[in-house]
Amino acid sequence: MAPKPMETTTPTTTTPPASPDYASLTPEQVAKLSKAEQQKYFAWMASQGTSTGTTGLPSTYVLPARKWTDPSGVVQTYTGTELLNTKTGATRPKYLIDQDPTAIIGDKLTKEGPQGLLKFLRNLKSLGYYGGGEVGNGNSSSDISAVAGFLRYANQQGLEMTSALTLARQDTSGMFSSGAGTGAANVTSPTDLKSVFQSVSMSTLGRGLSSAQIDGMVQSYQQLERNAAYGSTNAPNMQTYANENLRSKFKGEAQDFQAMNVADSMLEIIKGS
Repeated sequence: MAPKPMETTTPTTTTPPASPDYASLTPEQVAKLSKAEQQKYFAWMASQGTSTGTTGLPSTYVLPARKWTDPSGVVQTYTGTELLNTKTGATRPKYLIDQDPTAIIGDKLTKEGPQGLLKFLRNLKSLGYYGGGEVGNGNSSSDISAVAGFLRYANQQGLEMTSALTLARQDTSGMFSSGAGTGAANVTSPTDLKSVFQSVSMSTLGRGLSSAQIDGMVQSYQQLERNAAYGSTNAPNMQTYANENLRSKFKGEAQDFQAMNVADSMLEIIKGS
């Protein structure tokens, strides 16, 4: 009987689990990684020579001219392609809205703590970036989507985050409406403010205000109310604001009116004695 040929057995090998494909991860997926994996992810991002992220802007988009005041007090105009800090004049590359939201949330959490992060996210909610969503702890899809939307706005304006946030608070058009709605700041109606301001003007200056003057005061006061909703100092009492504002702007007129009232009061006292 002929011997059987020797059988050879190919040893089996176990393929180790593949590392995450960092290039394909979405911000939501990055948020769900363990802290150790997130550190590897950010290290990988830093190792890339060029970014494959998106700014959310079309290639033909032209950034608007931006202004800032240099240390000598001269107003400078910047028309470059980077984002400008309007306080310092520093610039930085545009945000990558498919990568930076998670990194920025993590950076704020590290540097400012949970309360600092929560304040930032609530600011975005008050500006309308959450739509019908709710503020989370920084890891929710609503949080990441809101930050991404805000970074797209910053890119559109050509401003870094802090400057863009300041502009967004002042912008009353589109999604930054100051009217009622989800997350919008509540402001006193113009009708009520005009009534109070005209009354204070009569008692302070002895006259009413022009339409332009009173509209300016209304807009300024409502902005103080919005700032208060974003965590800044509380808005002053309407009467107090109007009194201080008018005495500052029309100092001589207010003093003359006050002096006239004092003289009239003295005259009445003399007549009655």
